[in-house]
Amino acid sequence: MKKVLSCILSFLPGILLLISLMSVIYISLYMEGEIRGEDMALAISMIVTSLLAVIACFGVMIFYAVKVYRNSQMSSGTKIVWYICLYFFNVFAFPVFWFMHIRKE
Repeated sequence: MKKVLSCILSFLPGILLLISLMSVIYISLYMEGEIRGEDMALAISMIVTSLLAVIACFGVMIFYAVKVYRNSQMSSGTKIVWYICLYFFNVFAFPVFWFMHIRKE
């Protein structure tokens, strides 16, 4: 069950960011200068989705950083590379880290 939950958490920030990006594209393409009720609701949902994506990203990043720290099979150089990847390429590194290290546990 923990593997399935961590797999879902690995893909969650990317999915939320994709949803918020699609909302931005929709608003920028179809908004005609005036804000109607449904456009305002979409804008608010985009802001909420973006905030959830950022919170999920930081949460998963901290979770995986602790996993890297506690992994005694990794060398210190590998740990540093994973920290850098998790910080800078987080949305792409989360599923890769899950596939390479957590799925095998």
